[in-house]
Amino acid sequence: MQSLDQALRSDQSRAALAIIDREVMNWRTAVRWAITDGKRKIAAELGDTFSRFLERCGRLSEYNVWVRVLRNAISQVNFTEESAAYEREHAWTLSIQGDMQGAVSKLESLIQRLTHTVEFDPTFQLATATAMLGRVLNSGSAHALAFPILQKSVSMWEQLVEHTCGQSLDLLLKTPGHDLASTEHGNLSAAMGDLANAIFKFGPPEDALKLAEIALQIDMGRGNHHAIANSQGQCASILMAENRHREADSRYELARVAAREAGDEVLEGSLFQHQGILAIERNQLELATHCFQQALQRFGMQSSGNVGHIMRTYNLLGVVEQKASRHPEARTWYEKSREMARRIKDTISFSGALRNLAIALQL
Repeated sequence: MQSLDQALRSDQSRAALAIIDREVMNWRTAVRWAITDGKRKIAAELGDTFSRFLERCGRLSEYNVWVRVLRNAISQVNFTEESAAYEREHAWTLSIQGDMQGAVSKLESLIQRLTHTVEFDPTFQLATATAMLGRVLNSGSAHALAFPILQKSVSMWEQLVEHTCGQSLDLLLKTPGHDLASTEHGNLSAAMGDLANAIFKFGPPEDALKLAEIALQIDMGRGNHHAIANSQGQCASILMAENRHREADSRYELARVAAREAGDEVLEGSLFQHQGILAIERNQLELATHCFQQALQRFGMQSSGNVGHIMRTYNLLGVVEQKASRHPEARTWYEKSREMARRIKDTISFSGALRNLAIALQL
């Protein structure tokens, strides 16, 4: 089981996903038995691997329920590292369901409790909770609030990396054959990526790109295809905003290859979506249509967990058709996007689709 968890974090993630997919029922049973027998540490470890599997597969509804069930089971007795980890994970599920305030409150309470606990060494969990708080704020567009928290998060992970490896990150990156396989390195890379996102929103783009490139260097040193795909995609987004379109397109290609190697179809679909937006900016409308159609295939037309992705892709296909002066086709895509937004009660997307549809009807 532990080897599968390690594989999910490495260049073997595609194979690991396939194995877990074949053993879904057995995995759920093993976790349930561990909880029943009071073996909460084992249940937490198995549950964490399975929650990562669900998230990677885009099965977000199942992921949200799974994390809530495990959090309730693990937190029944003492305050432990495992219960702290599931409190943090539960906060993230609240965030992706739109309850940013609930997520922030939960994380602030967790950080406060970790700061004063004497039941275990809280250093690692405190760093992960701080990083998650910054990520939640950043994803909720509270970039100014997120910035100092993410700066603190990066500093905490740099200290943990130096403590674990006996060398600073700068020295490790300059050392041939450096070992970046530790969990601390992966978390540092993720924190740097989150900080780069915050800087990109209101700071100098070159600073954001520099930080994203360091995160990518760490990911490549770890051989983690999933992380590489995210970092390459982030670099591409920054380059695109800087109108360095050719470089951005090349990065999106590299990111998609890495996502495919990781076996993450949802991530690959998102990257196709972003590459399609870049194609629109370059007035490459046929390429944009191809990218969006590929994105829809990756999202899976019947996948309830990817409704938001599909809805946005419908809208983008409408934009392409409108730019190509194919107004009836544009209206069809906007109507599909509007109907999906209505169904999931996404008022912002519903308003956007309605506005686009109104414009298309006038043409």
